[in-house]
Amino acid sequence: MNFGFATRDLGELVTVPAEQVTLSDLRTRRSWVVELAPYQLATVSVTQALRG
Repeated sequence: MNFGFATRDLGELVTVPAEQVTLSDLRTRRSWVVELAPYQLATVSVTQALRG
């Protein structure tokens, strides 16, 4: 996958475990639970500067 920058610039990746979260819509006052799969997140922000 081409992100437009070198993935080495992202620093360390941390794994966020799977979990349930509750989403809500304040307009309709509804809420629902969703399951999130585990994913990895960079420890540094990706900014326009990384894209060069």
